[in-house]
Amino acid sequence: MKKLLALLLALLMLAPCLALGESYTLREAAVPCAYNAGWLSASPSGAYLIGLNHDADDLQQTVLLYETETGACTPLPIEVEEGSDAHKAIQRMLASPANLKALQVIWAPDEMHFVFTYTETLMRLQGLNGLHVGSIREKKITTPASWLGKATKAGGGLMAHAGFSADSAALYYMVYGKAYESQYQMMKYDLATGRHTPLFSCMDEMDGERISYVFRALIGVNDDLFILDLSSRSGGFAILRRENGEWQRQLFLQEGNQTVQRLEYSPESGYGMVLTRSNQANPYAAYVFRMDEAGNLLSMEQFLLDQEKEPFLQDKVINFALARDGQHAMLAIQERGIAGRIEMLKLDDLSLTPVSVPEEIESNVQTWGFNLPTAPVSVGYSWGGEYVIGGLGRSSALLKFTGVDEKKAPATGLEGFYTSVYAENNGERMNLEGTQAHSTIDIRKDGSFAMTFGEDRDQGTWFMTQSEGQTILMLTIEDETVSAVVENDFNAIRLNFGAGMFIYYERQQ
Repeated sequence: MKKLLALLLALLMLAPCLALGESYTLREAAVPCAYNAGWLSASPSGAYLIGLNHDADDLQQTVLLYETETGACTPLPIEVEEGSDAHKAIQRMLASPANLKALQVIWAPDEMHFVFTYTETLMRLQGLNGLHVGSIREKKITTPASWLGKATKAGGGLMAHAGFSADSAALYYMVYGKAYESQYQMMKYDLATGRHTPLFSCMDEMDGERISYVFRALIGVNDDLFILDLSSRSGGFAILRRENGEWQRQLFLQEGNQTVQRLEYSPESGYGMVLTRSNQANPYAAYVFRMDEAGNLLSMEQFLLDQEKEPFLQDKVINFALARDGQHAMLAIQERGIAGRIEMLKLDDLSLTPVSVPEEIESNVQTWGFNLPTAPVSVGYSWGGEYVIGGLGRSSALLKFTGVDEKKAPATGLEGFYTSVYAENNGERMNLEGTQAHSTIDIRKDGSFAMTFGEDRDQGTWFMTQSEGQTILMLTIEDETVSAVVENDFNAIRLNFGAGMFIYYERQQ
């Protein structure tokens, strides 16, 4: 089977360059949901999507949970006292297109819980009067804490920002108002016991100026380590560590009044990224930092594009999303005078790889960023697994990452035309579309098949069998046979070469 051996050889030749020259693709996607859904967020692995039912008549049918593996789409009831300030606030939030642009979904690392936050709370003194926590296991949203609507009155408060601990056991959240001793109070909610514990005041003083932590970003690694942005004239962010019962702070990026637009950190890799904005000619600045488990900043480096251009003409990173592995960041880049682009940044060496996108996405990349120095975090840019939620015009669109099409409807049989999508060698993946290693397999009803590889074409016979609960396709050309695993309801096949090497084909409609 010379052509199959040639295919194997091509895969072996590609393997050494997979890690250095990976290929990425974004495409528009769709999921088969029975509701008129608009998607807000993807969980870190892409296992779940949170969306809104645009046709909902009441609050209990508004929030949707979509399970990407099974295709199940379920409304999540919200357990909040009807008529309370917390009930009115979340109902108003979910019903208003303008408010939805500032609504953010924060996920626990284990993906079993999420929480809603409103990014404009401290800018407009409005938002959520309750802590609304979603449970994936129980398929509902509970409100374990709520406050009166007017933050200036006793018992009043607005839930400003939130973040889960690295072990997913705790939820940290900041409340603005008179509900607690401090006007800016950091709280801890233990997800197992339901206990709420005050941690520290987010109000501080620096050189005679009052500052508050948690203006746009809250990362609670554990009870003793937080990364928070600053609300002050100087901007920047802080690392807070509790040592011997006392909180110690370190402040960063205060030169040039750099207001934090987005800040993310991965405890798993130790890498983080922060995007700031100032009033300079090229106002956006992106930094990659690394921190150890104790909270010591090991390094911080500015990531620059087109340094030789005049500052006003330089390309700008206007938004980013950190990968779940903490090793990569997907950048939205604004180009001067032309459409923007999406690129993948490897955080350890700051190398860039282009992400291929259709024209309709490319022309709207600039909507994935920020328009004004006081604009909130762009919540329309969410990346989880193979799903990305990004802006298309004035609305958000669900996109699929790495060039693998969305799952097709179940087929009635194996017969059909299959094209190679990617090759994998021991966990390293490379997209094959548009490369010399691209191939197709035409499986016919009469038991024959044809394989094309470049300009070459071979024909042979096939049959199916069962092995260890899997459907196996046996392909024979002359006196040589290879096996392929049938996947995705007969819509994909994985051609195996052993030792962790295979080529993945998808069926074309």
